[in-house]
Amino acid sequence: MRRGRIDPSQLAAAYAVDESELAVLKQWAPQATEVIVRAPVASIHASPFQPKGRPSARAVAAVAAALAQSGAPSVLIEEAGARDLARLDAEARALVELVADIDEHGVETPLEVRRVGDGFELLSGHRRLAAANLAGLADVPVVDRGAIPDHAAAAIVYRRNLLRKDFTAWQEAVSFSAIQRNRREAGLPDSVRAVARALGSSHGRAGDLLSIARAFSPELLSSLGAGDPELAEEALARLTFRTLREVATLPNADDRLAAAREVTGLGVAAVERTPRSVCEHVPRRGGGFTLTVRTSPERMSVDEARATLAVLEEMAAKVRNRLGTG
Repeated sequence: MRRGRIDPSQLAAAYAVDESELAVLKQWAPQATEVIVRAPVASIHASPFQPKGRPSARAVAAVAAALAQSGAPSVLIEEAGARDLARLDAEARALVELVADIDEHGVETPLEVRRVGDGFELLSGHRRLAAANLAGLADVPVVDRGAIPDHAAAAIVYRRNLLRKDFTAWQEAVSFSAIQRNRREAGLPDSVRAVARALGSSHGRAGDLLSIARAFSPELLSSLGAGDPELAEEALARLTFRTLREVATLPNADDRLAAAREVTGLGVAAVERTPRSVCEHVPRRGGGFTLTVRTSPERMSVDEARATLAVLEEMAAKVRNRLGTG
């Protein structure tokens, strides 16, 4: 039997969202009636709901230093700046390419913002804003969503991030945790089931993501990064959902910290290591292992390529020994 049309109030109740949140979420797709304005770059601030590492402070600082050396984005990506560009890791090189594009063409896709006080807070476009800053732009085009509440802003940021190919399991877990906290503060249902419904996720995955976020307390992140939680979050963002879940299910914080140091490579002696490996080697029970190479060889820096080759050669040597050809 065909079901009748559901009015907005019923839809809001069914998905455990309030009507103001529902109205904002309906704006997911750009509308023909949207008004795009230009806003000063200095008036736009990053969202507190944006997972760290998009872009990372390390990449922004590296690109700023490279630009200071080369003098202009176009010089850096041309042959004259090839040596400086090769020293950057994959994230920083991708940011350089975006800076060069924005320097030449401007910001072609408007940022999305909400009003907070006398300025704006980003809902989407954190890399574009960083690149605009690095390119020296005074203002950028934005779609102004008005003064929407925190819990709706957190949900919007999450949904925009879902469109990214590189949205990681750790960043998704952080987003779920922020959304649950803001729903609680807004007096909305904040159970795992309510959060899952509001975000269109399964109950099981929502539960796993919230458990992952809870397992890595601020204290644990600080210890993992040797006093630098952002370093720890960057490393966790390179791990798979399965690896994060395995670490999160360990019984106490000391065990989780030890396991996290092993799978991220952020051991006490390794925290200052550069570059951070783009090749993740995760030991498995029974002597097996998983190798994940997160950057194409063409986009690796020389140091990243050497580090990846060392890991691959070590694993290949073990296989050759089994064949008696070592």
